[in-house]
Amino acid sequence: VLSITRDDNYGTILMQKRYRLSNGENPYQVPADFMGISSTDPLSLESFSLVTDNTPCFTNMADFDCLIETLCKIALAFLNNKNKIPFITVAAKHGNPCGIGIDWIDPIVSIENALWGNPLAIWGGEVAINFPLSSEAANMLYASTKRMGKYGSEKWMLDIILAPSIEDTAYKVLSQRKNTKIFINWNLSTPTLPLGEWKYRLVRGGALRQPTGAYILDLKGSVQMGEHLSEEELDSAIIAWGCAFTSFHGGNEVAIASGGRLLGIGGGSSTVDATETAIYRSLKYNQSIAGAVFSADAFFPFTDAPALLINAGCKAGISPSGGINRKKVEEFFIKNGIKMVFLPEDIRGFYRH
Repeated sequence: VLSITRDDNYGTILMQKRYRLSNGENPYQVPADFMGISSTDPLSLESFSLVTDNTPCFTNMADFDCLIETLCKIALAFLNNKNKIPFITVAAKHGNPCGIGIDWIDPIVSIENALWGNPLAIWGGEVAINFPLSSEAANMLYASTKRMGKYGSEKWMLDIILAPSIEDTAYKVLSQRKNTKIFINWNLSTPTLPLGEWKYRLVRGGALRQPTGAYILDLKGSVQMGEHLSEEELDSAIIAWGCAFTSFHGGNEVAIASGGRLLGIGGGSSTVDATETAIYRSLKYNQSIAGAVFSADAFFPFTDAPALLINAGCKAGISPSGGINRKKVEEFFIKNGIKMVFLPEDIRGFYRH
């Protein structure tokens, strides 16, 4: 229950222990609990059913929460800009997307695109989908002969799987790994934003409070420079935007996508560091990123990071507008023939501070 006075001077959140977790972030941090609040949010963590016979830990639940955020933001961005939602698979490690795949016809293609975005990072990670989990999908998520040939191990070893529903045969496949936790909630097929007005972060001696981050990519409310994005580029732009705006790789996130899948993402102490990391990770599993689309969670203060993206082969991008060099950066992109979408200056993708 959340109670706030009319003068907005204090708030009270009443939580009740729902169940004991196996441990905290580290094994020595015990006891650890999942605490629930009275909520009508159809995608609250409490509204999911754990269908496997195991107990999640603190880290599982924290990653679970981040996975829902990414899936919902991407789905709603498609709905906002294309009036329809594709099959979406988000593959993540510790809540940070390392592979995102979409397809308009076949959900299996979306899984393939996501798992092979970064096949090393996803090992032991988490997956969320917005479609029923079939036996064919389960077999893909459980093991891969292609993975065996490349890395000497066929198992993906997933810790968390989120889906709207699951077939009995799919459950039998995935439950072979005792540590895999499968959570089911039909509302994943129709993603929504959190219902709460406020977002809190506990700090030493108190808490920080801010409105819930509700921005969804809106091309109509943005400034588009150069040629408009093609349909395929728009798909990739939404993937890159959703990844950059819901990840935390150290700050200044830059994501690159192409062909309906995430190629790579990076973060760091500077936008240049983040861009170099994103390009490196993209090229590690792809021979080329020519024609790719990028997204940044903050404006580019200089033309150094944009030059790196252009030289790597990116042909379009999304970033917030702003900074004293705004005009110079905009002109640099246009001069180099880059299709750009500039978000309003007050829009940022900062996440998990």
